[in-house]
Amino acid sequence: MIRDTFQPELDEFTGDLESYATGSYLSEEDRENWFEPFDVAAVAEVRDVVERYFDALDALSAQREPAPQEALLAAVDRVTADLNAVNAAHEDAVIEDEERETLVPLLMRAAHAAGLDEEHDDLPERDF
Repeated sequence: MIRDTFQPELDEFTGDLESYATGSYLSEEDRENWFEPFDVAAVAEVRDVVERYFDALDALSAQREPAPQEALLAAVDRVTADLNAVNAAHEDAVIEDEERETLVPLLMRAAHAAGLDEEHDDLPERDF
């Protein structure tokens, strides 16, 4: 349910990120002095990390009992660490302010949909 619900937003986010990484949104003239901000392969890495997170939230929310807050927070911590690692591996160029404004709320809405208390509204230990 989590992945089904939030995958379209992730697809839109990673599509925009890929356009930025490849410069496909630029005209031919604008691309003359353009440089690749990061390896486009980083987009797939981000997608994989977030899809694993959605799958983990799905598994937690599929249990008979409500998912323990500690388990949901552990999933949040894991996605945060994994995204920090992807970003660091690409010289912190993949997830910048504009991407954070879209990605962090998406990740938190998914966690809340899985049962995380609403008081948690940001990713702890977030470097990106």
